[in-house]
Amino acid sequence: MIEEQPKPQEMQPCVVIDTNSWLSSLMLRSGTGAALLHYLNRSGGKLGLSEVVEKETRAHILQYTLEAIKDIEKGFRTIGAIVGAHSKYEVPTEQAITDGIEARFQALNTLIVPVPMTLEHARRALDRVTAKLPPNVNKEQFKDSLIWEAALDLGHTYGVHFVSKDKQFYKGQKYDDGLASQLATQCQERGIELHIYEDLMQCLAVLAEQAPGLDKNEVALVISAEIESDTRFGSVNQGLALGPLIHHEISAYYTEQYDVLGVEFELTYEGSELESYHRIQLSTRQARSRADATITIKGDCSYSMTDGRVSGTLIDRIEFRRKNESREEMLNAPAIIFLSSIIGGPREIPFSIREPLDR
Repeated sequence: MIEEQPKPQEMQPCVVIDTNSWLSSLMLRSGTGAALLHYLNRSGGKLGLSEVVEKETRAHILQYTLEAIKDIEKGFRTIGAIVGAHSKYEVPTEQAITDGIEARFQALNTLIVPVPMTLEHARRALDRVTAKLPPNVNKEQFKDSLIWEAALDLGHTYGVHFVSKDKQFYKGQKYDDGLASQLATQCQERGIELHIYEDLMQCLAVLAEQAPGLDKNEVALVISAEIESDTRFGSVNQGLALGPLIHHEISAYYTEQYDVLGVEFELTYEGSELESYHRIQLSTRQARSRADATITIKGDCSYSMTDGRVSGTLIDRIEFRRKNESREEMLNAPAIIFLSSIIGGPREIPFSIREPLDR
């Protein structure tokens, strides 16, 4: 029996990015690029990479970086001429740049679906050029035709999201009008779901609607469990220990590591009476908690989307508050403690990319 092909809405998303988008985002190291990678990771999506785009990206990123080094050297020569001297500086070697490009592709390896160029791709692309079909209406674009053929092949397995500023792919060469008619017809005839976007931001907006949201309650509970497991928080101050968690505020942001979120948190607990803290069970501890006193812990950490663990937790501030009949007031000093205390091993943040998760 022939296995039924998955329906388009059931297919995993696969984002196919042209060379210009790889370059403009510095290999998806921009804030939007980082956000896109996180959404793909959360939704089980993939990143389609044709052999043509990979080769072009490697070559152009290398050239772009070498040009940047030339600009640095020229700038320092200007500084030396004006000031008379300048500090020593060090730039990477060409081999180091090449290694960095390779390392970036390796870092994205779990998301990337490679599409090697085949003889069939070349034949179909040549036919497209000869017939002056998009993207060859105004000029011959053999490489772009190869990229299109790779996207079509991916369309048999994935729902394709194609990102390109090349107007030759668009109807009437206008971004707002969507995919060129001949290309849309070809996709329809083959049963391929393919959407086209002018830039990464447009693509991201669509994927964001499909990706599962972050369970902030779960994140708060994981952070809280780590804090409570640390013996330093068994009795924090003012004759109080941490009682039940009663409120949380979680702000997450994307980082350059697509499977890791940066998290800023504020956790508020009821204060438990210290003398009973180490002797009673959790249920009793909750019963003995003081509703008139709260303890708020503020800090940040890294949260792994892969295994749901936190690391590098930094406690910046602890606040003790007590309510009375007329007002809420801070407890007597030291009511605020600035710890800058690290839980869970060496700390590797701050990240160079901090793109808000909720926009």
